[in-house]
Amino acid sequence: MARSSLAVLMTLLIAACFSATFVFAVGESAGRKSKKAAKQARRELSNAAKLLKAKRYDQGIARLEKIVASYPQNDRSTKRAKKLLLEYGVGKEIRVRLIDRGFFRKKLKMKDRAILKSCEDALVNVRQIYQKVPRFFRDTRLEMLFYDSEARFNEQTGQKYFPAHFEPRSADYEARTFDGKFHWHFPTYANTLRDRKLIMQSIMYHELAHYCNWVHFAGSLPIVLDEGLASYIQSRLHTEYYQYFRQTEKQRMESDARNGLSQLAKYPQFVKFLDSVQGFGRVDESLRRWYGLSYAVVDYTLNGKVKGKKVTLEKLMRQFAIVVHAHTGETTGRVTRMPQKATLANILRALLGVSLEEFHQGFVKYILANYRQM
Repeated sequence: MARSSLAVLMTLLIAACFSATFVFAVGESAGRKSKKAAKQARRELSNAAKLLKAKRYDQGIARLEKIVASYPQNDRSTKRAKKLLLEYGVGKEIRVRLIDRGFFRKKLKMKDRAILKSCEDALVNVRQIYQKVPRFFRDTRLEMLFYDSEARFNEQTGQKYFPAHFEPRSADYEARTFDGKFHWHFPTYANTLRDRKLIMQSIMYHELAHYCNWVHFAGSLPIVLDEGLASYIQSRLHTEYYQYFRQTEKQRMESDARNGLSQLAKYPQFVKFLDSVQGFGRVDESLRRWYGLSYAVVDYTLNGKVKGKKVTLEKLMRQFAIVVHAHTGETTGRVTRMPQKATLANILRALLGVSLEEFHQGFVKYILANYRQM
C-alpha cells in the first residue's frame, strides 16, 4: 500500500514538473511572438512616418490605419499611430484633407487636428436633429477636402458658382454602406478673418446636413426638399451675425426668398419651380433665390401653421423617412431622386391635409408677411 502511494506521488510530481515546463515554454514562446509583433509594428510605424514626411499622405495614412487594426491597442506603436492619424486629420468617421496643407498650417495657423475636431463637433450638432429618424445606411464615412483657393476648388470639382460641394463617393444599398465627399474652399470674399471662419462653419453645417440626408434618406429626397432641409438646419444651427453681410444666415436666406417670390407668385410658376433643375437652370442671382425659396418651403411647412397645424422638424423628417424607405425597399442598385411635385404633394397631404395649390397660397402670404427684402 505504501509503495502504491509512493508511486502515485511520484507520478503527480512528474506531471507537475512537466506542466510547469510546458507553461513556461508556452509563455516564453508567446513572449517571443509579442516582441516580434512589437518590433514589426515599430518598423511599419517608421515606414508610415517616412511616407507622411514625403507628403505621400494616402499611403502613409493607409499604413497607420493598418497598424491600428492589426496590433494590440495597448502597444506603443498602435498608440502612436492613432495620434499621428489625428494629427493628419483622420477620425473615426471623418477624414479631413487640407489642400494645400502648408497654407492652412503656416499662414492661417489652422491644423488638421483642430479642423477635424471642428468638423466632428459640427456633425454632432447636426446629428442631434436626426437622432430619432431611421437611418438607411448603417456604416458611413465622410472625406472633407479643404482647398486653399477658389481657383483650385473650381479646377478640382468643376463647380464655379458654389462655395462648397457634397457628393456621394460610393453607396452599397444592399450592404447599407455609404461614403461621402465634401469639397470646400477658404472664403476670401469676406473682409474679416472672423467672418471667413463663420462662413466656413455655416457651410459645414449645410454640407453635413446633406451628408445626413444621404445617410437617412438614401439619396432619393427630391432636390428642393434636400436643399431646403440643409438650408433650414444651417440657418438654425448657425446664428452668428456677419459683419460683411450685415445679416444672419437666416436673414440672408429669407431675403433671397423674398427677392425671388415674384417668380412663384402664381401657382403654375410654383409647379414649374418644383419641376425645374437646381437654380432654375441658371447661375446668376437666380441661384441664390432658388436656394432661398427651397428654404422657404421647409420653413413654411414647419412654422407657417398651415390650417392651424404645427409640424415639428422631427415629424417632417420621419415622414421623409417613411416615403423614402418605401421607395428604396431592398434595392441593390443606385436609387434616384423621387419625383418632386408628387412627393411634396403626398407629404403635405399626409402631414397637413392640404393640397399643393392650397399650400402655395399660404406660402406666398407667409413670405410677404415674414421675410424682409435686403
